[in-house]
This record gives sequence, C-alpha cells and structure tokens, in this order.
Amino acid sequence: MDDGDFALDRGLFADDFASETFKKTFHRGKQDFTEFAKRIGVREDRLQKLLVPFLLNQDKVNTLVNRSFLSIPNKKGYLMEYGSKRNRLIN
Repeated sequence: MDDGDFALDRGLFADDFASETFKKTFHRGKQDFTEFAKRIGVREDRLQKLLVPFLLNQDKVNTLVNRSFLSIPNKKGYLMEYGSKRNRLIN
C-alpha cells in the first residue's frame, strides 16, 4: 500500500509544511503530527493521549502478523515497516 508516511502527504498541509525531520529524512514523524494537530485545533494534552497507543510496541500487531497467511518474507517486511513508522513517531 502506498500511503506515504502516515498519509500526511498530498495536501494535508496547505503550505507544504515540512518539519526539520522531514527535510533531513524525507519521512514524516512526530513533529509533523504535532504541527498538524496544532493547525486543526487539537490541544497538546489530547494529542499526547492520541499518540500513546502508537508509541508503544503493540504485541498484538506481532501476533496478528505472525498468524497471518503472509509469506515469511512478507511478515518480516511488514513488521519492519511497522517498527520503522513507530520509531519515526518516537523521535
């Protein structure tokens, strides 16, 4: 699936905002979510509450992927992508 990084590409920022992280890595991360939340009026405390589940390692993701009918290489790739996107939110 090609959704870009967290579906924040292709128009959510009317002015093509790019965080310092995005400028360096070409990947969206926590700074981009924080800026987007600020622009749409989400309070800081609410944003933190919304992000917490995504920052934690979700054991159920590993369980579901490992029980899926994906091939072993696809399982590994999916879990690597999951971990990579999760790490972008942490930093």
